Amino acid sequence: MSSPATDPAITSWSRSPKRLHQIDPGLALADMFDLTIARRLWDSLPEECRSDHFDKKTMPAHYRPAIHEVNVGGGWTSCYLNFRGLPEPMTWEIAWIIHRRIELGHFVRVIETNAVFILLRAAMHHDDECRSAQSLLHRSPDEW
Repeated sequence: MSSPATDPAITSWSRSPKRLHQIDPGLALADMFDLTIARRLWDSLPEECRSDHFDKKTMPAHYRPAIHEVNVGGGWTSCYLNFRGLPEPMTWEIAWIIHRRIELGHFVRVIETNAVFILLRAAMHHDDECRSAQSLLHRSPDEW
């Protein structure tokens, strides 16, 4: 019987290169968005998780371990996440992404996450092609 260190199936797997983020150029991201599925994902969230912003008062209790409060000056702290002002289907996606990340045991970093939301709102305000997007999938990461 071989040990895990000498088992060919395990050693060949562990030597396999990591798959880096790649997008199939033949796959149109926008075609991957389905409004019905996005709505179904939103509807699958617990009621307290269906929001376009969370603060200390509205943060679901099971989110608190994953969304740490940050110092915003002096003795003030915040755990505020704000993705208001984006198209409704996009807020459904973002709420679901936040929920799923927490469900998988990941942290949601307030400052960095809110910076992404600010950039999305700015792109939608200043770029005609971004303005027409209803989903994160309607633009590639580079296009956003």
